[in-house]
Amino acid sequence: VLHVYGGPEVQTVTNSYKGIRQLRMHMLAARGFNVVSVDSRGSKHRGRAWEAAIKGKMGQVELDDQVEVLQWLA
Repeated sequence: VLHVYGGPEVQTVTNSYKGIRQLRMHMLAARGFNVVSVDSRGSKHRGRAWEAAIKGKMGQVELDDQVEVLQWLA
């Protein structure tokens, strides 16, 4: 299951437990699903170049990143 967030400027991958904010992902994982969350280019807290990568291309770059991760996992 790929968790797709409503970015831009949202960070979902951190080194901390998000509790109820990620409850759906935890429930799916507890039921045996592999759950993947990707901070695509354009997400926060990864530097200006990372955040600026989607300028004028919003919706394209993020999708490319998510597809690349799924292909890598396959």
